[in-house]
Amino acid sequence: MISQSNGGNLRSSHIVEVEITRSRGGQFRQAAKIQEMLNGNSMFLRALMEGAEQLTSVQRWRRILSKVFQKQLGGRPLKEPTLALKAG
Repeated sequence: MISQSNGGNLRSSHIVEVEITRSRGGQFRQAAKIQEMLNGNSMFLRALMEGAEQLTSVQRWRRILSKVFQKQLGGRPLKEPTLALKAG
């Protein structure tokens, strides 16, 4: 969708750069919203990569899934699952 608009999608090594340009009317507002979302995701991934070595794989996945389901969770982080042990 983004690459079909007036913007472009440039790829170099492991870096993907999305360029959003001004268009007509309401499309500029939509482009600004998309840019804001991309910036937020970029900051999240950068922070995750910087702290990844100190986290266990479970902690990394919990952070990723919390971000993915942020809207449904109301901004709360995922809780650690409780295990039900069988008695007896």
